[in-house]
Amino acid sequence: MVKKIGNYELESKIGEGNYGIVYLGKNSNTKEVVAGKAIPMKNPNSKLLKQMETEIKVLKSSECPYIIKLHDVLKTQNNIYLIMEFCGGGDLENYVKSHGKVEEQIACRWLSQLLESCIYLQEKGIMHRDIKLANILLTSKDDQNSDIRVADFGFARFLNENSFAATQLGTPLFMAPEIFNNEHYSYKADVWSLGVLTYEILTGGPVFICRTLAQLKKLQQEQIIFPEHLSENAKSLIRNMLTYDHNTRPSFQQLRGHAFFRPIYNINEIPADSIAASPQVHMDDAEDNFYEVLGNKSTNEIKEEVEEEKYYPDEQSVVKNEIQLGVLDTKTMDLDCKVEHINDIINQFAKVKKLVVKNPVIKFCNEKIVGIFQEAERIVCDYSLTRSKDLLFSELYEKIQSMLIESNDAVERIKKKVDYVKFFLEVEGEVKKVEKDLDGVKKALNLLEIAVERPECPEVLKQQQHDMLVLYKDLIRREYY
Repeated sequence: MVKKIGNYELESKIGEGNYGIVYLGKNSNTKEVVAGKAIPMKNPNSKLLKQMETEIKVLKSSECPYIIKLHDVLKTQNNIYLIMEFCGGGDLENYVKSHGKVEEQIACRWLSQLLESCIYLQEKGIMHRDIKLANILLTSKDDQNSDIRVADFGFARFLNENSFAATQLGTPLFMAPEIFNNEHYSYKADVWSLGVLTYEILTGGPVFICRTLAQLKKLQQEQIIFPEHLSENAKSLIRNMLTYDHNTRPSFQQLRGHAFFRPIYNINEIPADSIAASPQVHMDDAEDNFYEVLGNKSTNEIKEEVEEEKYYPDEQSVVKNEIQLGVLDTKTMDLDCKVEHINDIINQFAKVKKLVVKNPVIKFCNEKIVGIFQEAERIVCDYSLTRSKDLLFSELYEKIQSMLIESNDAVERIKKKVDYVKFFLEVEGEVKKVEKDLDGVKKALNLLEIAVERPECPEVLKQQQHDMLVLYKDLIRREYY
């Protein structure tokens, strides 16, 4: 499939980022090979918009040679396209999977480049917050001459030198202990993530082998086990970066002076005016709970591209592997259905302003998500799953973890005790007013589900639920949806 977008021709799909599909393409005029990330805008949500705007702002302002370059931002009727530098070596995650551990000489060069990019970001007041193998790209397949490029800035956060962040974002195996412990954190959390990444590329395997979040939190406090082939300098570097107490964990600038990087650097002291030497003062990070446009331009101001997307037949057929359903697959699908149901409720009532309705919905969703997470933990233990053993379940497990974190935060923001008597009255009134179409009935049933689960729920609401279920089944049978 070929897409003609302005001066660019996007051809085959080469991957997926946090919120879009990535295509291989070229500039029609210069013939330069590019990568184009297509972000669908038919039904954008605030979370997607925030991630996209953050990435655009970071990449537009970046002049670091080790951060992926953004060439252009184009808008069509259906998508926004980020036209970026193409990295022919793929990402580090796939490199390690196919090649195993990286030689220390090569790793030293790549890690020094990654270190420089992190220092550059810190000097610009930016935390990446999702440093992991999959977000580090290689410029070519020739590892002796390849350089790294840092990508995927959707989770990035803008801080000043004395501020902390508070939101739990990132990939669990790479997340610092202070994030799991609900502490405010700073750039030192990215240092921890870099330590996890360093261990994995130098050994070819994860530093923490675990099946549950509880096990991961325990392992983070224990002594690190190293394979014999690692040099003492490499072990020392990893130990320093994986220091449990973030107050004693070294900064990026201090890591420059580590013996592991001696072939690259000749720096022994940190300048007194360096950000790394500045005190870190506790600050609440309340703005992380709200959507904000972080780009220099809003989504509507991004350059409108007048050319239509042109599609040409793709000569290569896409082969889909047939899903083999077993017990684990069935449990995964059942869990996924529960997750989607709660997501529907969250999205349905996201814009509700009345606290008498909003707060019971938040508490109900939190209780359900906790139950779903506990069920997922049991599955992990029963089947001895790891992140690489079952990809489908692993992705769902991470989704549930993210939902739990967001839900716990939402519950903590509830200031007053939930008044269920007023909630029941509000539900009764809302159900009487709903449109008798499928969407209206679904909304009514979701409200009634929340109410009926309460032991003190009045009989009138139970009768309303029965009537709505009859109507719902009738609408489906008559194909009114």
